[in-house]
Amino acid sequence: MQKIKKNITLFYHNTPISTKLIAQGSQVFHLKCSVPIPLGSDVELKIEEMDGASLFATGIVKQSSSQLLLIEITSKNLERRRYFRINLEAQGIAHFTENPQNSPTKSFPILIDNISIGGIHFTSTEPIFHGNFLYTHFYVEGQLFDHILCKVERCTLKKKIYHVGCSFFEITDDKRESIHDYVQNNSEKALE
Repeated sequence: MQKIKKNITLFYHNTPISTKLIAQGSQVFHLKCSVPIPLGSDVELKIEEMDGASLFATGIVKQSSSQLLLIEITSKNLERRRYFRINLEAQGIAHFTENPQNSPTKSFPILIDNISIGGIHFTSTEPIFHGNFLYTHFYVEGQLFDHILCKVERCTLKKKIYHVGCSFFEITDDKRESIHDYVQNNSEKALE
């Protein structure tokens, strides 16, 4: 293991917990944690980089003594994300369009898993493919996000469910600002 200086936040049951990185190996992190975490617990790590981007990885606590943890990474690769994501469960509607200039041709329900300033992740039983464009409509905690154009960046099929990651595409400044305000307010609440 090597000694490294990085800003790492550990998420346990979606609750952020401050940590200090003691050492890092290729697939393990040795952390000092502000609260004890039980052995065998599933956790997520957010590793902040100098350019403002963050790496996210899932892991499992392999050793736990007092407030020292050894976490083994269980995700195949660290996932690089530009924006902090808010986990949620929000039902919505997506309208498929071949091209952003065309009218939507098909509508179907979606379940949104998370939202960031840059995009959303959702699941659907409807076939969706990389490069598709969708107009999305959804309510989150009484707030309407309406007619948000998204571009499908990745899509995987697992057990007949499509897992879709979309980036926001050519949205207006007021819509981007309302999404930014929602994400910012909820990320501050999560860190309280």
